[in-house]
Amino acid sequence: MTRVLVIDDSDDFRKLALRWFQSCGIEAEGAANGVQGLALQRARPADVIVRGAKARRSGGRDARSRA
Repeated sequence: MTRVLVIDDSDDFRKLALRWFQSCGIEAEGAANGVQGLALQRARPADVIVRGAKARRSGGRDARSRA
């Protein structure tokens, strides 16, 4: 099964995206920032990572380069 990791600091967007993926039968997990996302990716790698366009908190850009 495909697994998606949604990384976004907007709770509303993250919840909406997770619900949409799950309603399509796709396993999805969310993280509020890049640091959390990187930890989740290392613990249980996702097939696809969806992240917000703006990295408002530190770690977003760094996490992208580490993933």
